[in-house]
Amino acid sequence: MARRAYLFEAKGIQRFVTAGGRLVDMVGASELADELARSDRRDLLASVLEIAAFNPSFSRRASAAFLCHFDKSESEAFDRFRALWRVAVQMHAPGLEFEERFGAAATDREAGGAAYDTSAGMRENSIAGLLPVAGPLAERVPRSGLATVEILRRGEESEPLDVVGARKRVREPQAGATSGLLARFGGKVALEEQWAWPVELDPETDREKRHFPFRGAARAVAVMHADVSGLGQMLQALQKGLESVPADRAIALQFEFSRTVETVIRAAAQAAVAGTLRPDDGDAFRRVPGRPILLGGDDLTSIVRADRALDFAEAFLTTLESESEAALAAFVKSHGSILGTTRLTACAGVAFVGASQPFSMAHEVAENLCRYSKERVKKGLVAGAPVPSAIAFQRVTSALPDERVSDAVEALTLREGNKILHRLTAQPYAVGGVASTRPSFAALRELRHWMDETRMGLGGLRRLRDIALSDANDAAAAYGRWRDVLSRTEGGRAETYAGALVKLGCAGAGFPLREDDAESPLFDALEWRAAEAA
Repeated sequence: MARRAYLFEAKGIQRFVTAGGRLVDMVGASELADELARSDRRDLLASVLEIAAFNPSFSRRASAAFLCHFDKSESEAFDRFRALWRVAVQMHAPGLEFEERFGAAATDREAGGAAYDTSAGMRENSIAGLLPVAGPLAERVPRSGLATVEILRRGEESEPLDVVGARKRVREPQAGATSGLLARFGGKVALEEQWAWPVELDPETDREKRHFPFRGAARAVAVMHADVSGLGQMLQALQKGLESVPADRAIALQFEFSRTVETVIRAAAQAAVAGTLRPDDGDAFRRVPGRPILLGGDDLTSIVRADRALDFAEAFLTTLESESEAALAAFVKSHGSILGTTRLTACAGVAFVGASQPFSMAHEVAENLCRYSKERVKKGLVAGAPVPSAIAFQRVTSALPDERVSDAVEALTLREGNKILHRLTAQPYAVGGVASTRPSFAALRELRHWMDETRMGLGGLRRLRDIALSDANDAAAAYGRWRDVLSRTEGGRAETYAGALVKLGCAGAGFPLREDDAESPLFDALEWRAAEAA
């Protein structure tokens, strides 16, 4: 039992980031969380380790979490480090909860496993325990109910801040293009061309032109959450492959693999930013129509202007596949075939909302869409087969959207008893190079482009959707009349429309339904167009 392991994990990061509701607070919070522990070692952890004169090895160090390994003889140095680390975290990011776990065994691998298997103790650094405690005469911050510790004044306006908000605002002014999170998200192009990252959503209250570069009267944004698929299976294969490797070498390889995955996700994000989020021509402030909220070890959350959101999501997913193939192939070449696959895939959920709607609600919708995508693309897969990449999106038009995507899908489903007559959505849509039974996002884009260029008004399709939700026969008749008008007015472009539907799995001239599942992609293209125009 000579080896020890210490597992630290920040918890509730999304809640910490979204508390307060304003983008400027999320910007500061995301920087604070990102700076705790990173694989590049440019983090708060490195500073504390140096001060405490503690030098453990790491098998995990990313996304505000780490697993370190040390010898029993170093327990005194560890105790010194841990005492300082706990205080540093609470001062650096008040209100960001964390858990600690411990393991002891003969080898680092076994000690690390014991740490993961140990039940976590009580979460610490919660908002409930923050100081100062608000007394009867203390002014409280309306959003949080915590005591006011600072009043931020801008001209005649003033804003009370609690200890969490004040810390986020202290961090926010430094969150420029060269900061850690933005540099890793934006990459070389953003740095060299000095892009400006927005920190406000409301142009009316932003005197410094740091708001999102909206176009005209449109005020729609999208929250995108993407999560890597099959990483757990890959880690299991890695662990099995490392069973015959010496313990110290195995720990180093685990860290190298986690850093490789993080590097791939970062490269995919940077490529997507460079390809889809360039500042608008003519914008003197060179504001980016998007920014990262969280860039973790296996996921990405960002907020993007509505008209760039699905382009960004598609670019991220496709680049993730190509970047991972090269990086993981190099890993296997150096260390042998210890991985089950050499390609990463991911699913993404995109929630379109108004700029004034709560980010926390939009993020929950995006996460649910991402989860729904994974569930749908996994159906029918052979065990061990790679999970295809896919995108699901939703336009949120109510203050209280359906919490479960399945409820929203059911609202678009017409049944006769238990039989599904048709479903007016075909989400999610497949992206990337892995074979999938889901319809192609590229084909949906073709249909969307046709809608942009058609001379026919789209009011008939919107009315058709309403009819289809109540009666299948009436919908088929109404669609037949609409197709007749289309053929007379559009000529050859009617064939372009039909060709896009065939690519989406809708054969024949009848009501456009996929043969496999009675789902219609037609209204998804219509919804996509409406979401970007809001």
